[in-house]
Amino acid sequence: MSKQLIAVPLSTFGFTRDGQVPGFPANPNHPNAIPITPSRSAKASSDAELRVDARSDDPRGSPPRRGLWLAGPKGAGKTTVVEQFFARLSVPVVSLTANRHFSVQEAAQTKTLVPTYRTEADGSKTPVGITAIPQDGPLLQAMREGIPLVINELDLADPAELTGLNDIIDRGIYTVPDTGEVVRAERGFMVFVCANSNGSGDQTGEYAGVGAMNTSLISRFCKVEVDFTRPRAKKPKRSSPRG
Repeated sequence: MSKQLIAVPLSTFGFTRDGQVPGFPANPNHPNAIPITPSRSAKASSDAELRVDARSDDPRGSPPRRGLWLAGPKGAGKTTVVEQFFARLSVPVVSLTANRHFSVQEAAQTKTLVPTYRTEADGSKTPVGITAIPQDGPLLQAMREGIPLVINELDLADPAELTGLNDIIDRGIYTVPDTGEVVRAERGFMVFVCANSNGSGDQTGEYAGVGAMNTSLISRFCKVEVDFTRPRAKKPKRSSPRG
């Protein structure tokens, strides 16, 4: 991604007052570019109400945390708010969705199966097996390029599989298990979690599979509550047939 900065007017986000924020030149050909949806303003008060914990900077002088956890009901616009905000800055966003089998290692690195061949005396090739070629997964892609990573439904994952996120959020560091390579996130990398709970488990009973996360993980995130700005329309009740 280009490191050249440009001025983005606040009107791009739906604000009426004058002002500018730094952004980047548009690059629609980037594989992770997010198209701007005009009907979805990135202004926080338009799609969803956001309340951010202002204590994101540690008073002891350590760097601010890299994690932001957005919690709220389905359809409130959690992922959309993040994506549309960065779309207006022309910043690509890498997204993935967790499940109960999710692991940090698989999010960091994937493996592609490639057939291997033996060259015969006549120059022909005979297949002899399959080799797994490691490739950067969405996590390492975002870290190396210095762009945001959005993980949806992280509260569905096994908490024991998420401990690898601690160093990533605290220090922006990940060690590749197979090679020992230490990957240091470029400036601009940050982890966003969009989930139905705040990490303490589902208190409503509406989201099956949502569990409580380890406090060592959720304490590394700043919390944001996302809710509907207007009550959802209730579905009309069907009249029971008269008998």
